Amino acid sequence: MSKEQVNIPAERVGVLIGAEKRVKTTIESEGHVTLDVEKDGGVTISGEDAFNVYRSKNVVKAIGRGFNPTKALKLFNDGIYLKIFDIKDYAGRKKNHVLRVKGRVIGRKGKAKKFIEEATECNLSVYGHTASIIGDYRQVELAGRAVEMLLKGSEHSAVFSFLKREKMKILREDIIGMR
Repeated sequence: MSKEQVNIPAERVGVLIGAEKRVKTTIESEGHVTLDVEKDGGVTISGEDAFNVYRSKNVVKAIGRGFNPTKALKLFNDGIYLKIFDIKDYAGRKKNHVLRVKGRVIGRKGKAKKFIEEATECNLSVYGHTASIIGDYRQVELAGRAVEMLLKGSEHSAVFSFLKREKMKILREDIIGMR
């Protein structure tokens, strides 16, 4: 029997349980696990298979980091990963600095977030003091590099150019690999 504990924000517990408990029961059936959810956000995940417990833990973490359940449930698919950046690691502990850096990742009217998602075909969530990405390995790595560039202070235009270059490189590799 494998058991894991994860904490999510208390305001995300309702999303985890879901309408009529469908999200929780979906995680339990897909992951072959049992979830014990506390009102304060403590979640205990138990199951026979450690890998299923690990996958289920990532789904719960993703919901806790602001993803809607449909996107988080993708983590049950092989080759789909979750990467979480703590913005405090880049901005420090001051709330104003975290808000400023968080705003850089989102961009004016959500432009930066949307551009990263479209260029990498992944999902990005900026919630609390974290930026999180869900996608396949190559997508997560590329989106992660773009998010990290923004977190470290790179200009948006430089990040967008980087993503365009990398996307063209990936397209070329895919076309050449098809032959």
